[in-house]
Amino acid sequence: MFNVCSCLLLAVVLLCLEQTGQAPDWNFWKYLIDHRGNVIGPWGPQTLVGELWPIVSKAVGAAGTDTAEPMILDNSSPSHPNAIKEL
Repeated sequence: MFNVCSCLLLAVVLLCLEQTGQAPDWNFWKYLIDHRGNVIGPWGPQTLVGELWPIVSKAVGAAGTDTAEPMILDNSSPSHPNAIKEL
């Protein structure tokens, strides 16, 4: 049975799937969404929350300045799978 919370959760998951092309395949899947509703990136259960601290910190800093460019996950970065870049 669906309720308002179920529908909202489904809408968020669909938004994340649409923007990243990656669906959660297990528990503890993480998506980081900026203050404008853009998905910065997805991380599976193998990624510890603590590993995301630099990315979350940068996103929070960007949210503090309305002129900041949106951030997205840089999937092409050979040096770090969770590297981010400015658009």
